Amino acid sequence: MTWVKTGEDPALVDVQLDTRVDNVAAAEQVGAMAYEIGVFYPKGGRATPAATDLYDDVVGALSAVVGAVSATVARLTRIIGRVATMINQVRALDVAAHWPILDGLTRLWVGLSDAVASLIRAARPRRSRTLTAPTTLDAFARDVGNSLADVMNLNIAALRTPIVARGATLTYYA
Repeated sequence: MTWVKTGEDPALVDVQLDTRVDNVAAAEQVGAMAYEIGVFYPKGGRATPAATDLYDDVVGALSAVVGAVSATVARLTRIIGRVATMINQVRALDVAAHWPILDGLTRLWVGLSDAVASLIRAARPRRSRTLTAPTTLDAFARDVGNSLADVMNLNIAALRTPIVARGATLTYYA
């Protein structure tokens, strides 16, 4: 075995871990943590706040995805607003010991916002068109009234070359 001396101080190494957590697990953990410091999920009504309110609302919203996308988006949007309220409450406390809760709530807010954006994209109707002449994805996107990003995401295979050949079929949002 050979040891190599490096200039790194092990105490200064910045370790970045993949801390992505699914929204249900995040809601369960962060909701309970916030509850412990007196920050409650504002679910409305006169019910006594519970540590599981945020978790229950997120689980209920995400399980509804199967049937009603628009109702789910509305519900998740409402939850996102309520989580934003919790974020502001934790910020107002301005206690360093509560920063992990603030971070967790912020990550949940971002995750739920991403979920809403994904649901909206998934629900958009799509069409396909066979090209009668070579074109670029940018020109095709302008022609069908889509953003270049949307056309690129729907046509990953077409990203290999700058020009899409005649006869290729491209998908776009209707």
